[in-house]
Amino acid sequence: LIENHNLDVILVEAGKIGWGASSRNAGFNCLPPSKMSFKKMQSIYGMEETKKFFRNSVEGSNYTKDIIKEYNIDCDVTGDNNFVVAHHKNKFEQIKEQAEVYKSEFGIETEIYSKEEFNEIGHGGTEQYGAFSYKPGFAINPLKFVNGIAKYALSKQLKIFEHTKVDKIDKENGFVCIKDSEILGWATLAKVSSRCAYEGVGEISIYVHPVHQKQLVGKTLYETLERSALKTGYWTLQAQLFTQNKPSKAFFEKHGFREVGIRKKIGQLHGEWIDNYLFEKNFN
Repeated sequence: LIENHNLDVILVEAGKIGWGASSRNAGFNCLPPSKMSFKKMQSIYGMEETKKFFRNSVEGSNYTKDIIKEYNIDCDVTGDNNFVVAHHKNKFEQIKEQAEVYKSEFGIETEIYSKEEFNEIGHGGTEQYGAFSYKPGFAINPLKFVNGIAKYALSKQLKIFEHTKVDKIDKENGFVCIKDSEILGWATLAKVSSRCAYEGVGEISIYVHPVHQKQLVGKTLYETLERSALKTGYWTLQAQLFTQNKPSKAFFEKHGFREVGIRKKIGQLHGEWIDNYLFEKNFN
């Protein structure tokens, strides 16, 4: 959203970034484990859905590696494949068949190892009776990976608020305008106070990508948001905008908002004090 659509983005985290990520293990990029065999999966969901499951799994591993490379994340990447091990003699033929299906049906690169061959590459033991490997597959340090993503995002001006619990998400009063998978703009409405006397007062925010301004995107978003606000019990809408933003001032005046006044030095932008217009529209 920041890089592709030039949006201001805020991320809220109930704890600390990466709080649930291990710093020792569990960072396996592999095909998701399933109690279902591929044959049963195919019989229940069909071949196309089964192929989609494996295709998405492979794409997920490759995408993770692409992120690591693109964002230059040091997260202890180890190995280039994963193993499926036969832990009983009669399981070896079963995993050989599985390896062949992975290769022929799902296009996954595999290699089969007998018990002796698997032992030769360092995987000995009394509980292995052969194995097969598949690619892609690798391991990472999950905490370093998460922190690497956060570091990159912060460099792109993402605002992160840790230890910020979200108590409620208002799904009814937020809208995004999308055309051909491209975000043209968005509109949101947030309560200005938690006090019950002002529960019907909301602050509106509208953003339209510069490329799509003067194309009725803002008008469509506002009218949709206003209808939703009325249905969900709002009686007053407020809008704050920079005093130098004359087009936004004209927009809200056109849609029935009145200027309440100017809030002097209400905020800071790039180290400079800014003044805001305060506009409101009352439905009563």
